Amino acid sequence: MYCVRVSPGTEKKQVSKIADGFLPMYQSVNEYGRSGKYPVVPGYVFTQNYVPGTVQVPDDEWKIIEAISDPQPSVLDHANRMITEGPLRVIEGEITDIEAERISVCVRLLGDNRQYWLVVTPFDPETAETYRKPIPEEPEEDEKEGEKDMGEKMKVEYTAEQEAEMIARAEKVGIQQAAKEYSVSWQVIAGMKRRARGKKPEAEGAEGKKAEPVKKAEKKKKKETSAARMTAPEESDDELPAAPEDAEGLRIQNAVLREKAEKLEAQVARLKKALQVML
Repeated sequence: MYCVRVSPGTEKKQVSKIADGFLPMYQSVNEYGRSGKYPVVPGYVFTQNYVPGTVQVPDDEWKIIEAISDPQPSVLDHANRMITEGPLRVIEGEITDIEAERISVCVRLLGDNRQYWLVVTPFDPETAETYRKPIPEEPEEDEKEGEKDMGEKMKVEYTAEQEAEMIARAEKVGIQQAAKEYSVSWQVIAGMKRRARGKKPEAEGAEGKKAEPVKKAEKKKKKETSAARMTAPEESDDELPAAPEDAEGLRIQNAVLREKAEKLEAQVARLKKALQVML
């Protein structure tokens, strides 16, 4: 077996450029049970045939690469610390750590010591459970609250005047420059601007609410004044004539009084109408 050295991370791109090239891959799993496939020997592409630029892989090392990349499951006897069956039997002497469903092996391949976490099937599940490492628990609620309180204490509070000054400076020279001048992040000033924009509609709304009763009072006052004008008796510059002594004078006086009565009746009608509207 032969191999060609390539830049780590480019193995999949380079393998197509080499005749009969291939990449031995192995299934790994981390402590949280998440698994993935990775090159057995990062930075190398393998081929069965010699081509210029390749080097031969030692037979004992190739056996290890074959065992690690073999997808057939291996069974681990946790009590006796041995592989009872499967391809990993050839490297059971290299086991450095054992967990419930994986083992760690350390081997030397192509001049470097390499460590692998490999999936195994427990021979005795009950015994295997004693090798299961607990997953770190999340902090308790009290600890989270403590961390939150500490974070809030570390926040710098600014007065309304300081915020207004920073916002004004940002409007003049730009938010990035203003943040640099005041030794804060630009997000801080951006937050100030958002809060300032949010307060304006509230202030306007408050003023509108205060002004609303005043407008209603003025409107009510105007309505009452208009009704009063409609209901108030009309003043007349004409005074009742003195009682005449002759018949002609009496006729004139009666005509004036009838006119006054008609005006009063019209006023009463308007008063009734105004009252109906108000009620």
